[in-house]
Amino acid sequence: VNGMDIMADIVKNPRAQTPDPDDPRFERKTWRVFKHGLLARAYVPVVRGGEVVGVLQAGWERAHKGDQIDQKLVGELCRLAAEYADTIADSRPHAFLERLCRIVMDAVSPCAAVTIHTCQDGQQPMAARAGTYSSAYVMSLAGADGPVNPLISGGAANWLDVATSVRHHYPGLYQAGCRSLAAIPLSIGPETRGALLVHFTVEQRFGNWMKEQIRLLAQGVEFSVQNRMLLTRFALFSSSAWMQSRLKTVEDALVANAPLQEVLQRVADHFLYNLEADLVTLYEYRPERHDFRVPPVTAGEIVVEAAMKGTIQTGNLLWDC
Repeated sequence: VNGMDIMADIVKNPRAQTPDPDDPRFERKTWRVFKHGLLARAYVPVVRGGEVVGVLQAGWERAHKGDQIDQKLVGELCRLAAEYADTIADSRPHAFLERLCRIVMDAVSPCAAVTIHTCQDGQQPMAARAGTYSSAYVMSLAGADGPVNPLISGGAANWLDVATSVRHHYPGLYQAGCRSLAAIPLSIGPETRGALLVHFTVEQRFGNWMKEQIRLLAQGVEFSVQNRMLLTRFALFSSSAWMQSRLKTVEDALVANAPLQEVLQRVADHFLYNLEADLVTLYEYRPERHDFRVPPVTAGEIVVEAAMKGTIQTGNLLWDC
């Protein structure tokens, strides 16, 4: 949101836009790699309760349907954005975790707050809360001296039911008003770890029954997060299957006796999008000459253009680029 690209600008200035293909707000590298200059696009903010929860983007190739998107179509996109704003807002990862926090909080009443923390390999940690504590308090939980890091690193559950114990182990939490704390590790998956924290502003004795209740709730949180991750993977798989269907356009081009270079370009473009690659290089092999045609067909961005020049013989592989 603090960036200068077009998405950040639409979030900060929520209004429907049909920018020029060469709009300077487009991030240049992405614009070049994915040939955005060939597209006409519309951007519509998805807003709920005054908050931008997403951006709807649609468009077409300029060569096929023209340079500008009709305002009637933009109006239809605005209608769709308004219709699905609630669904999109509630589907955001932190909104999903906040709903789980509220469920746990209702079950363990009269606790003051519930926080859920997840950490997936290669991604930023995520935290959600329900209750009275501030965002700054929640962020402090994952700090160097907070209770979250030991849990996501494989530590055992922590039951601090005496205020002096909270003050001794986590003075910042005590200063913010926490007097008892239940901290449970979450086993979500091989690449995702997490923690469930239940906070009390008065001392709360954790008897066997309450410990078992919180453990069961933690298992419910684990199951819910795992289900969501599974559905997300299914969605990605479906997207990949749809991308595979784009190869049908290659078959159509071959049947229509399209020029070979055009067919190769379609294949390269397909794998660039489907594999989320930075660069795809496709060489035409000429069997009658026992060599490859150069320069190759490419999709994406060549880091060192000079590395793509020269003669290639059978059995040679070039990794210079």
